[in-house]
Amino acid sequence: MASPREQLLSVGEVQTALKKAVGPNATMRSYTVKLLGAGKLGYMGEHGLVQVEYQESRITYQATNRTSFFIKRVPDRKIFKDFIINFGLFAKEREIYEKLLPMMCKSLKISRMPAPECYVICDEKYLVLEDLNRAGYKLKDKNDCLDLAHCKAVFEAVALLHAGGIAIEAKTGKMMAFHMKYNHEIVIVKENRAPLDISAYWNAASLVTTFGLLTKMDEFKERLADISKEKLLKRLRKVWDEITEIAAGFSAKFTNVLSHGDLWINNIMFKSEDNKAVKAILVDFQTYRYAPPVLDLLSFLHFTTSRKFRWNHQSELLKFYHSTLVKILLKANVNADLAPSLEELEKSAYDLRVLGIGLAVRYLPTVLKQEVTPEHQHQMSAAEKDGMPQEFIRDSTDLIIRSFARSPVMRSRVLEAMVELVDFLEL
Repeated sequence: MASPREQLLSVGEVQTALKKAVGPNATMRSYTVKLLGAGKLGYMGEHGLVQVEYQESRITYQATNRTSFFIKRVPDRKIFKDFIINFGLFAKEREIYEKLLPMMCKSLKISRMPAPECYVICDEKYLVLEDLNRAGYKLKDKNDCLDLAHCKAVFEAVALLHAGGIAIEAKTGKMMAFHMKYNHEIVIVKENRAPLDISAYWNAASLVTTFGLLTKMDEFKERLADISKEKLLKRLRKVWDEITEIAAGFSAKFTNVLSHGDLWINNIMFKSEDNKAVKAILVDFQTYRYAPPVLDLLSFLHFTTSRKFRWNHQSELLKFYHSTLVKILLKANVNADLAPSLEELEKSAYDLRVLGIGLAVRYLPTVLKQEVTPEHQHQMSAAEKDGMPQEFIRDSTDLIIRSFARSPVMRSRVLEAMVELVDFLEL
């Protein structure tokens, strides 16, 4: 028997999702809800599956069919729940599914965007979404770097998302900012906007952790021997400030588009044939921003590919993105001159490159670290302040270094990101 916590969907809500997904005559026979566990796919949401048995009509002798839906719910844990509600993460995602994606489809004259279908939205509680696994979409292993085929699939999906916003602006004569009620940066912020602001805590903690890794990892001891710790910390703080300024959104210098804002590997699902990526779908739209398109492209590449890969293929991928974006707009009878030129994309990729470099050293240690031991988890839990996870409020250098011992892949990727940062700083 399902626990009360798992009975979070009503019969009516499941029936609504079923009729939208299958057809108006579908009749539900039974359903079960299974939560996947807090933090399994990310910090800012808990996830579950709804398994449904149904008939395509009320005719009793019809065969019983099965389908499923994906649930994304606000976590029970108070610190995350308050953050998601008070800072508008749920409101952002609701606006995307209820308003912005449908507007994009209409403006581009297409049936769907590169996103799951959303069937039910319960105020500040959960979303009932298409189960993309049923259509053959899968997550990639977060430890693996992506190849060119997978990157092109993502760039195609991102181009379609960006084109949607450009098309809305063209068709309505108004900037996307006019259509977006929740156009504010969520994750990359510097100052506390309220008590227990997770993002601001993480900004400060990630700076201290990066400093700790650079001063404790053997690979940097000789290279950084002649720079004082005070100077190193000052240089890092300048990078963090630059990232915050760029991520704030609107650029007066470059073209702005509605962007995803959080393209790490668990926010992209792939459908493959013969082990080759043919299509990508984007998920988790709770941190969208209105900003230059390269912010999505650079962050994705630095989160999911190697430095050598970027050296060999970044220019090629920017050209692919641009040509794809132009084709999408022309097909929708939208003036392609509204898209950024290839020259603008290349210049913005260079001018704003600190964002990808800096976010990589912030994100990769967090998303790639191995599960801590039970003993260390107990220590962390005992030390948590008002429910705030320790990695968000303190130096995590030692925890990450311990994770290196359990994951050579993590160590290699974090080290590569750190080396690229030091090269960028010309230290």
